[in-house]
Amino acid sequence: MSEITSRSRLAGAVLICLFFVIPGMFWPEAVFEFTGKFTQQILSLFHGFYLWLGLLLVLFCLVLGFSPWGKIRLGGPEERPAFGFWTWLAMLYSAGMGAGLLQRAVQEPVFYYLNPPVPSVQDELGREILSLQYAHFHWGFTAWGFYASFALIAAYFLFRKKRAALPSVMLGGTEARRFNWLGWLDLLVILATVFGLVASVGLGSGQIAEGLSQWLGTDLPVWDTILVALSIGVVAFISAWSGLEKGIRFVSQINMSGAVILLLLFLFQNNAVELINRFGLSFWHYLRDFIPMSLALGEYGTNPQFTADWTIFYWAFWLAWAPFTGLFIARISRGRTLRSFVLGVLIVPALGTFLWFSVFGTLAFDQVAGLSEAGRQEMTDIFKATYLFYTQFPFENFVNPLTIFLLCTFLVTSLDSAIYVVSMMTGGGTQIPTRVHKITWGIGLPLITAVAVWVGGDALLRSMSNLLIIVALPFGIILLVMILFFIRMLVREEKIWKKN
Repeated sequence: MSEITSRSRLAGAVLICLFFVIPGMFWPEAVFEFTGKFTQQILSLFHGFYLWLGLLLVLFCLVLGFSPWGKIRLGGPEERPAFGFWTWLAMLYSAGMGAGLLQRAVQEPVFYYLNPPVPSVQDELGREILSLQYAHFHWGFTAWGFYASFALIAAYFLFRKKRAALPSVMLGGTEARRFNWLGWLDLLVILATVFGLVASVGLGSGQIAEGLSQWLGTDLPVWDTILVALSIGVVAFISAWSGLEKGIRFVSQINMSGAVILLLLFLFQNNAVELINRFGLSFWHYLRDFIPMSLALGEYGTNPQFTADWTIFYWAFWLAWAPFTGLFIARISRGRTLRSFVLGVLIVPALGTFLWFSVFGTLAFDQVAGLSEAGRQEMTDIFKATYLFYTQFPFENFVNPLTIFLLCTFLVTSLDSAIYVVSMMTGGGTQIPTRVHKITWGIGLPLITAVAVWVGGDALLRSMSNLLIIVALPFGIILLVMILFFIRMLVREEKIWKKN
Protein backbone atom coordinates (compact mmCIF):
# COMPACT_ATOMS: atom_id res chain seq x y z
CA MET A 1 0.00 0.00 0.00
CA SER A 2 1.31 3.46 -0.84
CA GLU A 3 1.54 5.98 1.99
CA ILE A 4 -1.13 8.64 2.16
CA THR A 5 0.59 11.94 1.47
CA SER A 6 0.36 14.83 3.86
CA ARG A 7 -1.68 17.03 1.52
CA SER A 8 -4.09 14.29 0.43
CA ARG A 9 -4.60 13.34 4.08
CA LEU A 10 -5.41 16.99 4.86
CA ALA A 11 -7.82 17.33 1.92
CA GLY A 12 -9.54 14.04 2.75
CA ALA A 13 -10.01 15.02 6.39
CA VAL A 14 -11.51 18.41 5.47
CA LEU A 15 -13.92 16.89 2.91
CA ILE A 16 -15.13 14.19 5.28
CA CYS A 17 -15.71 16.72 8.07
CA LEU A 18 -17.75 18.89 5.70
CA PHE A 19 -19.69 15.81 4.53
CA PHE A 20 -20.95 15.36 8.08
CA VAL A 21 -21.37 19.04 8.95
CA ILE A 22 -23.17 20.44 5.87
CA PRO A 23 -26.40 18.36 6.19
CA GLY A 24 -26.73 19.60 9.76
CA MET A 25 -26.60 23.18 8.55
CA PHE A 26 -29.54 22.69 6.17
CA TRP A 27 -31.63 20.29 8.27
CA PRO A 28 -30.45 20.79 11.90
CA GLU A 29 -33.56 19.41 13.63
CA ALA A 30 -33.79 16.35 11.38
CA VAL A 31 -30.09 15.57 11.80
CA PHE A 32 -30.36 16.05 15.57
CA GLU A 33 -33.32 13.67 15.76
CA PHE A 34 -31.58 11.05 13.61
CA THR A 35 -28.24 11.22 15.45
CA GLY A 36 -30.05 11.25 18.81
CA LYS A 37 -31.88 8.00 18.05
CA PHE A 38 -28.71 6.39 16.67
CA THR A 39 -26.76 7.48 19.76
CA GLN A 40 -29.36 6.03 22.12
CA GLN A 41 -29.21 2.71 20.27
CA ILE A 42 -25.42 2.58 20.55
CA LEU A 43 -25.41 3.50 24.24
CA SER A 44 -28.09 0.92 25.08
CA LEU A 45 -26.55 -1.91 23.04
CA PHE A 46 -22.97 -1.33 24.22
CA HIS A 47 -23.83 -0.31 27.78
CA GLY A 48 -21.66 -3.01 29.36
CA PHE A 49 -18.76 -2.47 26.96
CA TYR A 50 -18.35 1.18 28.01
CA LEU A 51 -18.54 0.33 31.72
CA TRP A 52 -15.94 -2.45 31.52
CA LEU A 53 -13.72 -0.36 29.23
CA GLY A 54 -13.59 2.53 31.71
CA LEU A 55 -12.61 0.23 34.59
CA LEU A 56 -10.03 -1.69 32.53
CA LEU A 57 -8.29 1.50 31.39
CA VAL A 58 -7.87 2.74 34.97
CA LEU A 59 -6.47 -0.64 36.04
CA PHE A 60 -4.18 -0.71 32.98
CA CYS A 61 -2.68 2.68 33.88
CA LEU A 62 -2.22 1.82 37.56
CA VAL A 63 -0.66 -1.59 36.91
CA LEU A 64 1.64 -0.16 34.24
CA GLY A 65 2.71 2.80 36.36
CA PHE A 66 3.52 0.80 39.48
CA SER A 67 5.06 -2.21 37.72
CA PRO A 68 8.78 -2.50 36.87
CA TRP A 69 7.88 -1.00 33.47
CA GLY A 70 7.11 2.24 35.30
CA LYS A 71 10.83 3.07 35.22
CA ILE A 72 10.80 3.36 31.42
CA ARG A 73 11.53 6.93 30.38
CA LEU A 74 9.69 8.55 27.47
CA GLY A 75 12.84 9.57 25.66
CA GLY A 76 16.55 9.01 26.23
CA PRO A 77 17.81 7.33 29.45
CA GLU A 78 19.07 10.61 30.93
CA GLU A 79 16.49 12.92 29.36
CA ARG A 80 14.72 15.34 31.69
CA PRO A 81 11.05 16.39 31.39
CA ALA A 82 10.43 18.97 28.67
CA PHE A 83 8.16 21.02 30.98
CA GLY A 84 8.16 21.67 34.72
CA PHE A 85 5.44 19.98 36.77
CA TRP A 86 3.26 23.08 37.27
CA THR A 87 3.40 24.04 33.58
CA TRP A 88 2.77 20.44 32.54
CA LEU A 89 -0.24 20.17 34.88
CA ALA A 90 -1.61 23.49 33.61
CA MET A 91 -1.41 22.26 30.03
CA LEU A 92 -3.08 18.95 30.97
CA TYR A 93 -6.06 20.67 32.57
CA SER A 94 -6.35 23.32 29.88
CA ALA A 95 -6.51 20.85 27.02
CA GLY A 96 -8.61 18.21 28.76
CA MET A 97 -11.19 19.51 31.21
CA GLY A 98 -10.78 23.13 32.26
CA ALA A 99 -13.82 24.63 30.50
CA GLY A 100 -16.02 21.70 31.49
CA LEU A 101 -15.13 22.04 35.16
CA LEU A 102 -16.11 25.70 35.08
CA GLN A 103 -19.40 24.88 33.40
CA ARG A 104 -20.28 21.98 35.70
CA ALA A 105 -18.88 23.13 39.07
CA VAL A 106 -22.33 24.00 40.42
CA GLN A 107 -24.80 22.52 37.94
CA GLU A 108 -23.75 18.88 38.17
CA PRO A 109 -23.63 18.40 41.99
CA VAL A 110 -26.95 20.26 42.29
CA PHE A 111 -28.59 18.05 39.66
CA TYR A 112 -27.49 14.89 41.47
CA TYR A 113 -28.63 16.37 44.78
CA LEU A 114 -32.12 17.08 43.44
CA ASN A 115 -32.26 13.80 41.46
CA PRO A 116 -30.37 11.20 43.55
CA PRO A 117 -28.65 8.62 41.29
CA VAL A 118 -29.38 5.97 43.94
CA PRO A 119 -33.15 6.30 44.64
CA SER A 120 -32.91 4.75 48.11
CA VAL A 121 -30.70 7.63 49.36
CA GLN A 122 -33.09 10.38 50.48
CA ASP A 123 -31.67 11.87 53.69
CA GLU A 124 -30.03 15.30 53.41
CA LEU A 125 -26.43 14.34 54.20
CA GLY A 126 -26.63 11.16 52.15
CA ARG A 127 -27.79 13.06 49.06
CA GLU A 128 -24.99 15.61 49.43
CA ILE A 129 -22.30 12.93 49.77
CA LEU A 130 -23.77 10.91 46.90
CA SER A 131 -23.88 14.00 44.67
CA LEU A 132 -20.20 14.79 45.22
CA GLN A 133 -19.33 11.10 44.91
CA TYR A 134 -20.86 10.95 41.42
CA ALA A 135 -19.25 14.24 40.38
CA HIS A 136 -15.90 12.72 41.43
CA PHE A 137 -16.76 9.52 39.57
CA HIS A 138 -17.64 11.16 36.26
CA TRP A 139 -14.69 13.57 36.28
CA GLY A 140 -12.12 11.54 38.22
CA PHE A 141 -9.83 8.57 37.66
CA THR A 142 -11.86 7.01 34.84
CA ALA A 143 -12.08 10.21 32.81
CA TRP A 144 -8.33 10.74 33.07
CA GLY A 145 -7.83 7.01 32.48
CA PHE A 146 -9.27 7.36 28.97
CA TYR A 147 -6.84 10.18 28.24
CA ALA A 148 -3.84 8.58 29.92
CA SER A 149 -4.17 5.22 28.15
CA PHE A 150 -3.96 6.70 24.68
CA ALA A 151 -1.38 9.28 25.75
CA LEU A 152 0.95 6.65 27.22
CA ILE A 153 1.02 4.63 24.02
CA ALA A 154 1.38 7.72 21.83
CA ALA A 155 4.26 9.09 23.94
CA TYR A 156 6.00 5.71 23.83
CA PHE A 157 5.88 5.69 20.03
CA LEU A 158 6.87 9.34 19.71
CA PHE A 159 9.82 9.43 22.09
CA ARG A 160 10.85 5.81 22.62
CA LYS A 161 10.38 4.36 19.15
CA LYS A 162 10.78 7.62 17.18
CA ARG A 163 7.69 6.83 15.14
CA ALA A 164 4.52 8.75 14.28
CA ALA A 165 1.82 8.57 16.95
CA LEU A 166 -0.95 7.59 14.52
CA PRO A 167 -3.47 4.81 15.29
CA SER A 168 -2.44 3.06 12.06
CA VAL A 169 1.16 2.94 13.35
CA MET A 170 0.34 2.14 16.98
CA LEU A 171 -1.80 -0.83 15.90
CA GLY A 172 1.16 -2.91 14.92
CA GLY A 173 2.83 -1.23 11.98
CA THR A 174 2.67 -2.80 8.53
CA GLU A 175 -0.33 -5.06 9.15
CA ALA A 176 -2.42 -2.15 10.41
CA ARG A 177 -1.36 0.09 7.55
CA ARG A 178 -2.61 -2.50 5.06
CA PHE A 179 -5.94 -2.51 6.86
CA ASN A 180 -5.82 1.29 6.87
CA TRP A 181 -5.68 1.58 3.08
CA LEU A 182 -8.08 4.54 2.98
CA GLY A 183 -6.62 6.09 6.10
CA TRP A 184 -9.89 5.51 7.96
CA LEU A 185 -8.24 4.77 11.31
CA ASP A 186 -6.52 8.13 11.42
CA LEU A 187 -9.51 9.98 9.93
CA LEU A 188 -11.68 8.52 12.69
CA VAL A 189 -9.53 10.31 15.24
CA ILE A 190 -9.68 13.56 13.25
CA LEU A 191 -13.48 13.35 13.02
CA ALA A 192 -13.79 12.81 16.77
CA THR A 193 -11.61 15.86 17.41
CA VAL A 194 -13.50 18.12 15.00
CA PHE A 195 -16.95 17.11 16.29
CA GLY A 196 -15.87 17.45 19.90
CA LEU A 197 -14.27 20.85 19.46
CA VAL A 198 -17.13 22.34 17.43
CA ALA A 199 -19.66 21.19 20.05
CA SER A 200 -17.49 22.26 22.99
CA VAL A 201 -16.55 25.71 21.65
CA GLY A 202 -20.11 26.35 20.42
CA LEU A 203 -21.76 25.45 23.74
CA GLY A 204 -18.98 27.17 25.69
CA SER A 205 -19.49 30.35 23.66
CA GLY A 206 -23.17 30.15 24.54
CA GLN A 207 -22.34 30.02 28.23
CA ILE A 208 -19.97 32.97 27.85
CA ALA A 209 -22.75 34.94 26.12
CA GLU A 210 -25.13 33.99 28.97
CA GLY A 211 -22.57 35.23 31.49
CA LEU A 212 -22.28 38.53 29.63
CA SER A 213 -26.09 38.81 29.63
CA GLN A 214 -26.21 38.25 33.39
CA TRP A 215 -23.39 40.69 34.00
CA LEU A 216 -24.76 43.43 31.71
CA GLY A 217 -28.38 42.83 32.66
CA THR A 218 -29.64 42.42 29.09
CA ASP A 219 -30.30 39.59 26.64
CA LEU A 220 -27.76 39.31 23.86
CA PRO A 221 -28.56 38.18 20.27
CA VAL A 222 -27.13 35.06 18.67
CA TRP A 223 -24.57 37.21 16.87
CA ASP A 224 -22.79 37.75 20.17
CA THR A 225 -22.31 34.00 20.57
CA ILE A 226 -20.92 33.84 17.03
CA LEU A 227 -18.54 36.74 17.73
CA VAL A 228 -17.38 35.02 20.92
CA ALA A 229 -16.69 31.78 18.99
CA LEU A 230 -14.77 33.64 16.26
CA SER A 231 -12.77 35.66 18.81
CA ILE A 232 -11.79 32.47 20.63
CA GLY A 233 -10.79 31.03 17.26
CA VAL A 234 -8.53 33.99 16.42
CA VAL A 235 -6.71 33.85 19.76
CA ALA A 236 -6.42 30.04 19.54
CA PHE A 237 -4.92 30.29 16.05
CA ILE A 238 -2.31 32.81 17.25
CA SER A 239 -1.52 30.55 20.22
CA ALA A 240 -1.20 27.41 18.07
CA TRP A 241 0.92 29.30 15.53
CA SER A 242 3.30 30.33 18.33
CA GLY A 243 3.80 26.65 19.26
CA LEU A 244 3.89 24.66 22.49
CA GLU A 245 6.73 26.49 24.19
CA LYS A 246 5.24 29.95 23.70
CA GLY A 247 1.53 30.49 23.06
CA ILE A 248 -0.04 27.27 24.40
CA ARG A 249 2.22 27.19 27.44
CA PHE A 250 1.56 30.86 28.29
CA VAL A 251 -2.24 30.69 28.00
CA SER A 252 -2.32 27.44 30.02
CA GLN A 253 -0.44 29.09 32.89
CA ILE A 254 -2.94 31.98 32.87
CA ASN A 255 -5.77 29.43 33.02
CA MET A 256 -4.43 27.60 36.03
CA SER A 257 -3.58 30.77 37.93
CA GLY A 258 -7.08 32.14 37.40
CA ALA A 259 -8.74 28.84 38.34
CA VAL A 260 -6.71 28.65 41.57
CA ILE A 261 -7.77 32.22 42.48
CA LEU A 262 -11.42 31.30 41.86
CA LEU A 263 -11.09 28.12 43.92
CA LEU A 264 -9.44 29.92 46.85
CA LEU A 265 -12.09 32.64 46.90
CA PHE A 266 -14.87 30.09 47.40
CA LEU A 267 -12.76 27.78 49.56
CA PHE A 268 -12.72 30.47 52.26
CA GLN A 269 -16.48 30.99 51.95
CA ASN A 270 -17.05 27.42 53.14
CA ASN A 271 -17.52 26.27 56.68
CA ALA A 272 -14.21 24.44 57.20
CA VAL A 273 -15.69 21.57 59.22
CA GLU A 274 -18.53 21.04 56.77
CA LEU A 275 -16.21 21.16 53.75
CA ILE A 276 -13.72 18.68 55.23
CA ASN A 277 -16.58 16.38 56.16
CA ARG A 278 -18.15 16.48 52.67
CA PHE A 279 -14.81 16.12 50.89
CA GLY A 280 -13.57 13.29 53.12
CA LEU A 281 -16.79 11.26 53.08
CA SER A 282 -17.42 11.64 49.34
CA PHE A 283 -13.81 10.73 48.52
CA TRP A 284 -13.89 7.71 50.82
CA HIS A 285 -17.19 6.45 49.37
CA TYR A 286 -15.83 6.98 45.87
CA LEU A 287 -12.70 4.91 46.55
CA ARG A 288 -14.58 2.23 48.51
CA ASP A 289 -17.26 1.76 45.87
CA PHE A 290 -15.18 2.47 42.78
CA ILE A 291 -15.65 -0.99 41.23
CA PRO A 292 -19.43 -1.28 41.96
CA MET A 293 -19.93 2.23 40.56
CA SER A 294 -17.79 1.44 37.52
CA LEU A 295 -19.83 -1.66 36.67
CA ALA A 296 -23.22 -0.38 37.95
CA LEU A 297 -23.50 -3.18 40.50
CA GLY A 298 -25.77 -3.43 43.55
CA GLU A 299 -27.39 -0.16 44.59
CA TYR A 300 -25.46 1.67 41.85
CA GLY A 301 -27.33 -0.32 39.22
CA THR A 302 -30.84 0.43 40.49
CA ASN A 303 -31.21 3.47 38.22
CA PRO A 304 -30.32 2.23 34.71
CA GLN A 305 -31.70 5.34 33.02
CA PHE A 306 -29.31 7.54 35.01
CA THR A 307 -26.41 5.23 34.17
CA ALA A 308 -27.23 5.48 30.46
CA ASP A 309 -27.86 9.24 30.43
CA TRP A 310 -24.86 10.21 32.54
CA THR A 311 -22.18 7.57 33.11
CA ILE A 312 -22.30 5.91 29.68
CA PHE A 313 -22.59 9.29 27.98
CA TYR A 314 -19.57 10.59 29.86
CA TRP A 315 -17.50 7.48 29.14
CA ALA A 316 -18.30 7.75 25.43
CA PHE A 317 -17.44 11.44 25.51
CA TRP A 318 -14.07 10.93 27.26
CA LEU A 319 -13.31 8.08 24.88
CA ALA A 320 -14.02 10.22 21.83
CA TRP A 321 -11.77 12.99 23.18
CA ALA A 322 -8.99 10.57 24.14
CA PRO A 323 -7.13 10.68 20.78
CA PHE A 324 -6.99 14.48 20.62
CA THR A 325 -6.30 15.12 24.31
CA GLY A 326 -4.12 12.03 24.64
CA LEU A 327 -1.93 12.95 21.70
CA PHE A 328 -1.50 16.47 23.09
CA ILE A 329 -0.61 15.10 26.54
CA ALA A 330 1.87 12.73 24.90
CA ARG A 331 3.47 15.59 22.99
CA ILE A 332 4.14 17.59 26.20
CA SER A 333 5.34 14.61 28.29
CA ARG A 334 8.75 13.94 26.83
CA GLY A 335 11.35 12.98 29.42
CA ARG A 336 8.95 11.61 32.05
CA THR A 337 8.94 8.02 33.27
CA LEU A 338 5.80 5.94 32.84
CA ARG A 339 5.35 6.03 36.64
CA SER A 340 5.54 9.82 36.91
CA PHE A 341 3.29 10.05 33.86
CA VAL A 342 0.59 7.93 35.51
CA LEU A 343 0.83 9.90 38.76
CA GLY A 344 0.68 13.20 36.89
CA VAL A 345 -2.09 12.38 34.41
CA LEU A 346 -4.30 9.91 36.28
CA ILE A 347 -4.05 10.80 39.98
CA VAL A 348 -3.00 14.43 40.60
CA PRO A 349 -5.53 16.10 38.24
CA ALA A 350 -8.32 13.88 39.64
CA LEU A 351 -7.52 14.95 43.22
CA GLY A 352 -7.69 18.59 42.18
CA THR A 353 -11.06 17.91 40.53
CA PHE A 354 -12.40 16.31 43.73
CA LEU A 355 -11.49 19.44 45.72
CA TRP A 356 -13.05 21.67 43.04
CA PHE A 357 -16.44 19.94 43.16
CA SER A 358 -16.38 19.73 46.95
CA VAL A 359 -15.77 23.48 47.37
CA PHE A 360 -18.47 24.60 44.92
CA GLY A 361 -20.89 21.76 45.61
CA THR A 362 -20.94 22.22 49.41
CA LEU A 363 -21.80 25.89 49.03
CA ALA A 364 -24.37 25.16 46.32
CA PHE A 365 -26.23 22.63 48.51
CA ASP A 366 -26.70 25.33 51.18
CA GLN A 367 -28.05 27.73 48.54
CA VAL A 368 -30.47 25.23 47.00
CA ALA A 369 -32.05 24.47 50.38
CA GLY A 370 -33.54 27.98 50.49
CA LEU A 371 -34.78 28.19 46.89
CA SER A 372 -38.23 27.66 45.40
CA GLU A 373 -38.82 24.74 43.03
CA ALA A 374 -38.38 27.04 40.03
CA GLY A 375 -35.15 28.41 41.48
CA ARG A 376 -33.85 24.89 42.07
CA GLN A 377 -34.50 23.95 38.47
CA GLU A 378 -32.61 27.01 37.24
CA MET A 379 -29.60 25.82 39.26
CA THR A 380 -29.50 22.69 37.07
CA ASP A 381 -29.23 24.75 33.85
CA ILE A 382 -25.66 24.46 32.55
CA PHE A 383 -25.79 27.97 31.06
CA LYS A 384 -27.18 29.74 34.14
CA ALA A 385 -26.22 27.73 37.24
CA THR A 386 -22.75 29.19 37.86
CA TYR A 387 -23.86 32.80 37.42
CA LEU A 388 -26.96 32.35 39.62
CA PHE A 389 -24.70 30.81 42.26
CA TYR A 390 -22.47 33.92 42.20
CA THR A 391 -25.37 36.28 42.97
CA GLN A 392 -25.30 35.15 46.62
CA PHE A 393 -21.76 36.43 47.21
CA PRO A 394 -20.48 39.99 47.73
CA PHE A 395 -17.70 39.64 45.13
CA GLU A 396 -20.10 38.73 42.29
CA ASN A 397 -18.87 41.63 40.15
CA PHE A 398 -15.33 40.24 40.35
CA VAL A 399 -15.92 36.49 39.88
CA ASN A 400 -18.45 36.97 37.06
CA PRO A 401 -15.98 38.56 34.61
CA LEU A 402 -13.20 36.31 35.93
CA THR A 403 -15.26 33.24 35.04
CA ILE A 404 -16.12 34.63 31.61
CA PHE A 405 -12.43 35.33 31.03
CA LEU A 406 -11.42 31.83 32.18
CA LEU A 407 -14.08 30.19 30.01
CA CYS A 408 -12.60 32.07 27.07
CA THR A 409 -9.01 31.12 27.87
CA PHE A 410 -9.86 27.48 28.61
CA LEU A 411 -11.71 27.22 25.31
CA VAL A 412 -8.74 28.88 23.63
CA THR A 413 -6.37 26.25 25.00
CA SER A 414 -8.72 23.41 24.04
CA LEU A 415 -8.99 24.81 20.53
CA ASP A 416 -5.31 25.65 20.08
CA SER A 417 -4.41 22.17 21.32
CA ALA A 418 -6.84 20.71 18.79
CA ILE A 419 -5.42 22.81 15.96
CA TYR A 420 -1.94 21.61 16.89
CA VAL A 421 -2.95 17.94 17.20
CA VAL A 422 -5.11 17.74 14.06
CA SER A 423 -2.30 19.44 12.17
CA MET A 424 0.05 16.72 13.47
CA MET A 425 -2.41 14.00 12.44
CA THR A 426 -3.08 15.28 8.93
CA GLY A 427 0.64 15.90 8.55
CA GLY A 428 1.34 12.18 8.96
CA GLY A 429 2.10 12.25 12.69
CA THR A 430 4.92 14.79 12.59
CA GLN A 431 5.78 16.33 15.97
CA ILE A 432 6.02 19.82 14.49
CA PRO A 433 3.08 20.49 12.14
CA THR A 434 3.55 22.55 9.00
CA ARG A 435 2.19 26.04 8.48
CA VAL A 436 -0.26 24.85 5.80
CA HIS A 437 -1.93 22.46 8.25
CA LYS A 438 -2.01 25.02 11.07
CA ILE A 439 -3.59 27.62 8.80
CA THR A 440 -6.17 25.17 7.43
CA TRP A 441 -7.37 23.98 10.82
CA GLY A 442 -6.78 27.31 12.57
CA ILE A 443 -9.24 28.96 10.19
CA GLY A 444 -11.48 25.96 9.55
CA LEU A 445 -12.42 24.92 13.09
CA PRO A 446 -13.59 28.38 14.28
CA LEU A 447 -15.47 28.98 11.01
CA ILE A 448 -17.30 25.65 11.23
CA THR A 449 -18.22 26.47 14.84
CA ALA A 450 -19.49 29.95 13.97
CA VAL A 451 -21.56 28.68 11.03
CA ALA A 452 -22.94 25.84 13.18
CA VAL A 453 -24.12 28.35 15.82
CA TRP A 454 -25.55 30.70 13.20
CA VAL A 455 -27.39 28.19 11.00
CA GLY A 456 -28.11 25.20 13.22
CA GLY A 457 -28.03 26.63 16.74
CA ASP A 458 -28.17 24.29 19.71
CA ALA A 459 -29.68 21.47 17.59
CA LEU A 460 -26.60 21.23 15.36
CA LEU A 461 -24.22 21.53 18.30
CA ARG A 462 -26.05 18.70 20.09
CA SER A 463 -25.87 16.70 16.85
CA MET A 464 -22.10 17.16 16.95
CA SER A 465 -22.08 15.71 20.46
CA ASN A 466 -24.11 12.74 19.21
CA LEU A 467 -21.74 12.20 16.28
CA LEU A 468 -18.86 12.29 18.75
CA ILE A 469 -20.37 9.37 20.66
CA ILE A 470 -21.06 7.43 17.45
CA VAL A 471 -17.42 7.83 16.39
CA ALA A 472 -16.22 6.81 19.87
CA LEU A 473 -17.50 3.23 19.71
CA PRO A 474 -15.13 1.86 17.03
CA PHE A 475 -12.29 3.78 18.63
CA GLY A 476 -12.92 1.98 21.93
CA ILE A 477 -12.25 -1.34 20.21
CA ILE A 478 -9.20 0.12 18.47
CA LEU A 479 -7.84 1.38 21.80
CA LEU A 480 -8.06 -2.10 23.35
CA VAL A 481 -6.13 -3.58 20.43
CA MET A 482 -3.54 -0.80 20.71
CA ILE A 483 -3.05 -1.69 24.38
CA LEU A 484 -2.42 -5.34 23.49
CA PHE A 485 0.21 -4.37 20.90
CA PHE A 486 1.76 -1.94 23.39
CA ILE A 487 2.09 -4.60 26.09
CA ARG A 488 3.64 -6.97 23.54
CA MET A 489 6.24 -4.30 22.68
CA LEU A 490 7.02 -3.75 26.38
CA VAL A 491 7.54 -7.48 26.87
CA ARG A 492 9.92 -7.58 23.91
CA GLU A 493 11.83 -4.56 25.22
CA GLU A 494 12.12 -6.20 28.65
CA LYS A 495 13.64 -9.32 27.06
CA ILE A 496 16.22 -7.16 25.32
CA TRP A 497 17.13 -5.52 28.67
CA LYS A 498 17.66 -8.90 30.28
CA LYS A 499 19.87 -10.09 27.45
CA ASN A 500 22.02 -7.00 27.72
